[in-house]
Amino acid sequence: MKKQIVCLSHTSEFTGGAEAVLISLIATTSDYLDWTVIVPADVGGFVERLRGLEVTVRVVVAFTPWWCSGSSYGEHVSEERLKGSLSRIRREVARSDFTFTNSMVNPWLAYCAKLENKPHLWYIHEFGDIDHGLKFTLGYKHSLKFISENSNKIITISDAVKEHISTEEVRGVGVNIIPQAIDLVSLTAIPEARYNDGKIRLLLLGAIKSSKGQLLLIEALEKLNKKDFLRLDVRIAGPVADKEFCRLLKERVEVLSDRIEVIDKFTDSVVQYEWANVVVVPSLNEALGRTTIEAVASGRVVIGSNSGATPEILGGGIGALFEPGNPNDLARVISCVIQDGEKGLVPMQQRIDSVASRFNEKKQRSAFLAELSFLENIVDKSDRNKESVQVDLMAEMISSGQVEPNFKNCARLLFRGVRGLGRRLLGG
Repeated sequence: MKKQIVCLSHTSEFTGGAEAVLISLIATTSDYLDWTVIVPADVGGFVERLRGLEVTVRVVVAFTPWWCSGSSYGEHVSEERLKGSLSRIRREVARSDFTFTNSMVNPWLAYCAKLENKPHLWYIHEFGDIDHGLKFTLGYKHSLKFISENSNKIITISDAVKEHISTEEVRGVGVNIIPQAIDLVSLTAIPEARYNDGKIRLLLLGAIKSSKGQLLLIEALEKLNKKDFLRLDVRIAGPVADKEFCRLLKERVEVLSDRIEVIDKFTDSVVQYEWANVVVVPSLNEALGRTTIEAVASGRVVIGSNSGATPEILGGGIGALFEPGNPNDLARVISCVIQDGEKGLVPMQQRIDSVASRFNEKKQRSAFLAELSFLENIVDKSDRNKESVQVDLMAEMISSGQVEPNFKNCARLLFRGVRGLGRRLLGG
């Protein structure tokens, strides 16, 4: 008989790696698990993909606010609406064997798992602060403490994220890494990159927002000598995450050159890799970088920032690294690639094998099921019913005005929900 797992997604849209990882986990573990995925809205790209899977997934809609900035979720949430959502979540948790939160931005499933004494796994896909600039209602360190106290296990996607969150606030709970899985069949089937026309087709693929480094690339291109620049065709592609930033980007591109194309919508990554022969990942702090992995697997030359988790993928001659945030050094590396191609890198097949051996479905499935086996073998769960020390901290922050005004209402609801172990909001 299959085990029942309830997962909370922070979004109904398909915005990046966290959603891709969850889709892959569902597809590869459906023989062992029956999945219920809780989403904040009934429509969106992620919801469409869930319903398009060949395996059956229960999709449950329950609006829950984030406990940090970065989303409209929760800005005007009423206590009555939250009460209904949490009651719905708690019913799903009660019938589950495991619970699983997919991102650090939403704490509500962990609360309900605590009330129902169900094992909880928290999957952290982001740094949170240094990559997305999120401002947490409780503050970053205290949020990590809460995550630690309300999880049986924490998993994450890279050594860089593990190191970043492994503070003194995260203790008493293990932190492990589960590798992402990429579509190796589609990526390795992409034809070998073409250089016979003398052109370098440079691709930056990712959500259009400041943290992804699109303007850093523009600054670097402005510093190239004319001979090198004329050998380039540049494409910046991805969904718009920041409309004002996208407008500024297009203005800079229009001034610089018509050799730069901006595609401001979600696009098939395989199609983009087929067009490119060089991929650049200039983000300052990638928690892992799914694009980086995919680009290497597709056989492209990859240029990345020597920061975050990018060196974990591109180190050892797998890709070319530049000094983080430095347009001059990025221009230097681009120029070297234009003039010398793959010189200095290990052979292409070795580069492909380096990611294919680490980021595949077999490894992902094995690691995830091992974590569930650990949860299944927990004997003493009595500590999960103890009221979190975060309660008094939250009350103190609210009364002293330390919580930013935009998040005070959310903080009050968080406080009330945990303070009485759900008696006010959940009727427990």
